[in-house]
Amino acid sequence: MKAKVQVLAVQSNKGKNGNMYYKLCCLDMEPAPARMMDTFDFNMNPYDIERIGKPDTLTNEIIEIGLTGLRAGFGGRFEYSGIIISELKKPAGK
Repeated sequence: MKAKVQVLAVQSNKGKNGNMYYKLCCLDMEPAPARMMDTFDFNMNPYDIERIGKPDTLTNEIIEIGLTGLRAGFGGRFEYSGIIISELKKPAGK
């Protein structure tokens, strides 16, 4: 499933083996009837981290993501996994 989202924040965590893991806090940008009501987390995969570089550059950008997995995260917050298809643009006024 494809989704057009705005990245609100980037969270980084260091794993037990020393690898860095990144989560993007995303807001769905689809038209009103099909839009998700809440923000959600998107777990970046190693391929995207290698391809895009530092994920902090994605803050406040609109990107298109391909969603392949869904799970309930901490506190019932949705966590999606997949790939970043494309970086579209910065929102107007930013």
